[in-house]
Order: sequence, then C-alpha cells, then structure tokens
Amino acid sequence: MKLKKRKPTPSKYEYVHDGDLDRSGHLWCDWLVYQVGNGVVYHWEMDFLGKPNSSKKEVLVLNLRNFHFSLLYAFEGTTQEKVKALFDALEKALGTELFAKLFNAIVTDRDTVFDDFASLETSIDGETVRTHIFFADPGASNPKTPKSRSRGDYLGKIVSRDARAPSFFSAYAQAF
Repeated sequence: MKLKKRKPTPSKYEYVHDGDLDRSGHLWCDWLVYQVGNGVVYHWEMDFLGKPNSSKKEVLVLNLRNFHFSLLYAFEGTTQEKVKALFDALEKALGTELFAKLFNAIVTDRDTVFDDFASLETSIDGETVRTHIFFADPGASNPKTPKSRSRGDYLGKIVSRDARAPSFFSAYAQAF
C-alpha cells in the first residue's frame, strides 16, 4: 500500500526577525553559564498566551514555575514598546533595586516582541541593568521548550486550549 505524501502546512506562528539582531550573551548556553556562575536559585519565564495572527489580544505571562506563581498582563496590540512600558511601570512600583533582585533573570522564547531585549534589561535611568534576558532556544523561531510544554499542560488541566484566549483571563489580568 502506497501512502500519499502529506503537503507541508505553513506555520501560523512564523516570526520575522531583524536579520542583524545579535543575541550574543543571551543564548541558552549563556543562560546556563550565568545560572551557575551567579548561583541563580529561581528565574522567571516569560511568554505570551494567545493566538498570533488571529487576535490582537494576548496575555503576557511571567511565570515562576518552581513556586507555581504567575503574573498575567493583558495586552491589546502587543508591541515591544508596550512590554517595555510594563517593565518600566513594574520598576517604578518596586524601585530599581527591588526590581533587579526580584526579576534577576528571565528566560523567554524568540517572539519578535522580545527582540529589543536591551531596552527591557536597562533601567528607567538608562544606565542600570535591571534584569538579564536569555532565549530558550536560539535555533528556532517558535521553540517548544520544556517551559512552554509544562505551562501549556498545566493550563490544559484548568481550561481548554480554545478558552485560553485573553478574554478568559481578562477578569484576572491587569489591563495594561
């Protein structure tokens, strides 16, 4: 019996990155060195929930997996500037020193919204480093890391995939 070859389906989640973007010092291998060298006990994982290219509404999740704690921020029309504004607002509320202690390290995927990682790492004063951002898989534009799978599996126990749209979280998430 001869099987029909399946046509490859285009991914709905293709990201267009700046070809000149240099992530040196922010790759997964850099994260491993930083983690050991700085005695990092916990770190945040950052990602967006939502359906890219199908809705302008998304939820930014900052997750402390080991503590089963997440911060959720609803966004309409996600941009790099809005993510930076959120980081700035958190820094203003906490103070630069506490922000740097609390959000010492963040691991994320290669979503284009995080391409301007230097602005996210730099404090409001423009000089102080407030956090360190690392990318989970430098070889793929939409990695399925253990971080992503575990968060998805956990949310799947609570609510179906279709219901994970930001409208579900809007009552619980801080609108920004």
